[in-house]
Amino acid sequence: MKRWLLILILLLPLAGTAQNRAFDEFYQSYAAETNVRSIELGRKMMEMMRRDADPELARLLDGIRSIRILAAQKPYPFLFRAQAYKVARDKAFELISRTDSKGPSVSFYFIEGSGERLSELLMLSDGDEEFIVLDICGVFDVRDISRLTQLGITSPSADGKP
Repeated sequence: MKRWLLILILLLPLAGTAQNRAFDEFYQSYAAETNVRSIELGRKMMEMMRRDADPELARLLDGIRSIRILAAQKPYPFLFRAQAYKVARDKAFELISRTDSKGPSVSFYFIEGSGERLSELLMLSDGDEEFIVLDICGVFDVRDISRLTQLGITSPSADGKP
């Protein structure tokens, strides 16, 4: 009995990291590709961004451990798009939203951790000319993701206006 308890205690830290393994392998295999742009923002970057943020955004940033992005223009690297969808359809991810209106098809997948277990949000944006994969890992829940979208974070348009 003690042996099983010891094994369980030793394997417990792996439970929080195992959920991200499929994306880790995918990211590592494409991050160095010449025709794939990759961005990785770590914990320190979240801390720096938190300093100038309003209290609500600062709280959300505090829980984020990493943000990783892969983007590729057509023609995509061999199997890039197919492998991204395979990672998203992993049994641990749950589809929470999909839009197929004018413009790119955007899908959001989520793994919700509990307590101090890591959660993961995966976004796939499948456009006519570009395919983007965004992964956010940290301690947050679906309500936090909803709040993040309500904060009005927008990217500037082509004419420089939000």
